Amino acid sequence: MITVKCPAGDHKFHSPYEAAAEMGISKQSLDRYRKEGFIQGYLMGNGYNFLEDDIRETLRYLAEKKLRLGNRNADRENINISII
Repeated sequence: MITVKCPAGDHKFHSPYEAAAEMGISKQSLDRYRKEGFIQGYLMGNGYNFLEDDIRETLRYLAEKKLRLGNRNADRENINISII
């Protein structure tokens, strides 16, 4: 996590791997969500970093729309168990 000091308050940036882990998705899914506009990435150095507030906001939005990948995987496991 990178903390950037600002007069309006400190901004905490997460690397793509940290943000993906916090959201419960893969880095590839995080990149897809960034390209589709679900989460805003800030180009720093060689890659994108993500604000902590943006991660929380995106999680809320995905939960409302039921687009979070973790929920889909849980449903798949339940379907496979019920078939066996």
